[in-house]
Amino acid sequence: MKKPTSHQLDQLAKRYILDAIDSTSYQEEPLTTTEEKIQFLKDTFTKEMAWSIERYGTMRAMIDWLQGLPSSISIVFYNSDILDLAVKWGALPEVHTDQQANKILENYWNFMANKGLQLTNGYHVPLVTIEEYAKEVLDWTYFQEWFALEPVTQKNAVESIIDDFPLPKGLTKKKVAQWVAEEVVRFNKLNEPENHLPSE
Repeated sequence: MKKPTSHQLDQLAKRYILDAIDSTSYQEEPLTTTEEKIQFLKDTFTKEMAWSIERYGTMRAMIDWLQGLPSSISIVFYNSDILDLAVKWGALPEVHTDQQANKILENYWNFMANKGLQLTNGYHVPLVTIEEYAKEVLDWTYFQEWFALEPVTQKNAVESIIDDFPLPKGLTKKKVAQWVAEEVVRFNKLNEPENHLPSE
């Protein structure tokens, strides 16, 4: 695998952290958006490590918190799993030396703590996909009832809704509307009569 750029590695790590956040031990309602996950991460860390943050600073406190394996976030901690993750991300060759492996292990907790704090500070948060944004902003169950609309009418309706919600960096009205239009085509094809078996 080609070695990732620093930006790609940054985004891989942050997406991994976001996916590892688990609020089930704290609340019944699941976290469904990136913003909710980040806020939960920030609030939980600040509450559980308040004393350490005041005494040692946020970086040391975040390292200690992650190494304590909190139930709110589940990241790998065994050396073998850490190395496997580094290989998966392309940060470590599959065939590597002990020196390369030790460098990864020595830096792992500092690296993950730094990325976790960057997320809580809103720094280089991974972009949500068009699908995530569309399904978050649009009432998707209700929106499926619009599939019968003419393309132009639907495009105008989508863009009108988007006006009320800020777009993440990298997304535009046009991109979201195009994604929805493609979903409509896909949905309609799946529901064409010839795609269904005749009833007996």
